[in-house]
Amino acid sequence: NLFVEQINIGEEQLIQVVSGLQGHYTTEELIGRKVLTLVNLAPAKIRGVKSAGMVLVAATRKKMEILENNELPVGSRVARKGFPIAESPLPEIDFETFVGMKMVVENHQVLYKGQQVELQGKPLTTKQIKQGKVK
Repeated sequence: NLFVEQINIGEEQLIQVVSGLQGHYTTEELIGRKVLTLVNLAPAKIRGVKSAGMVLVAATRKKMEILENNELPVGSRVARKGFPIAESPLPEIDFETFVGMKMVVENHQVLYKGQQVELQGKPLTTKQIKQGKVK
């Protein structure tokens, strides 16, 4: 149930990500999408394959929706409303730290610590998932 993806994270830099999107998306549905990718996640081996990040999704028990924005350039950064965009390089975090951050979706709005998450000043929203978790 895993895809091994090569994701352009800006300035033509590619990272390899192993994701559990198979069964929710086809290969054809993934090609060319501008997906939100956690790039400061500590590298891990998933079923023997190195993964250097994570594709972010909104999820319920039954559905999964990739977080994406096709209007902005590849490599655009995410920030909480009212907070500056972090400078590079970002500090590396482990998977447990990310899970503990508890990003959620409420009324199609992606929130972190109760505040709107933005991409270049525009609210990050979902199309299908009204209430759920960001994974």
